[in-house]
Amino acid sequence: MDNQTRLAKLRASLGGIYSGEIMSVAPVLCAPYDDDLSAFGFQRVTWAPYTWIGSQKLPKDHELLQQSRVFSIGLASVLACLQLELQPRDKVLDMCAAPGIKSLYLQLLHNKSLDLYVNDVSHDRLLRLRTLFERFNLPLPTFTNQPGQSLHHVYEEGYFDAVIIDAPCSGEGNVLAGDDAALATWSPAKVRRLADLQRKLIKTGMLVVSPKGQLIYATCTLNTTENEQALRRAKCDIESVNNQPIQQMKLEPKQAVRIVPSEQSIGFFVGKLQ
Repeated sequence: MDNQTRLAKLRASLGGIYSGEIMSVAPVLCAPYDDDLSAFGFQRVTWAPYTWIGSQKLPKDHELLQQSRVFSIGLASVLACLQLELQPRDKVLDMCAAPGIKSLYLQLLHNKSLDLYVNDVSHDRLLRLRTLFERFNLPLPTFTNQPGQSLHHVYEEGYFDAVIIDAPCSGEGNVLAGDDAALATWSPAKVRRLADLQRKLIKTGMLVVSPKGQLIYATCTLNTTENEQALRRAKCDIESVNNQPIQQMKLEPKQAVRIVPSEQSIGFFVGKLQ
């Protein structure tokens, strides 16, 4: 199947969820040390702490990148992190953590006070995550290296105050931002296969989070199979889903947002459970 055929099938599978064009997304940087990025063509994102949005990426050899003063982040990832209401020393699990940007942002957002646990199935990606934390002088989290759906065999029931699951997905948000590599691997069969994995991850997340805790489920894809249906198959009902471009918002438990692609963000899904 060539990429044009794949894209046509993808669009058809989304129905009325998104029928717009492929969108180029503006670069977003996190500047945790309060550097002023306006001189480099970036503007503050008023609702997202430490974040700036620009028109062009910084060169890889830019001093801010070389000195670990900034790092790239997606606004949708920022929005997902902002849905968690956390206190110092809360135990927080990032179940599918690599490359570690959400974990890094959460720890910065909460003044390095979280008791952070990160897991990923890839040992190499966990090593890169460790290096990322070291570069920004953050306390290292507790690491586990195994399939996320098996973590209920590692941690006792209700161990965490919060869990964030940025689940492996078919990547439709990246496809609709012009990522040809993501499009080349997309297929209806991949959507179905990943939806089954996502269901297992959600079920495990609900086991290891405390009864009064919070769980954020996120994907960078738009279809209902990997989002609402995956949640329902894990017996986690979402009562409302809004489809809209990214903006400041606060989700209540059992609410979700499907972020439609725009110049500010790739397509994304964020749901909150409690």
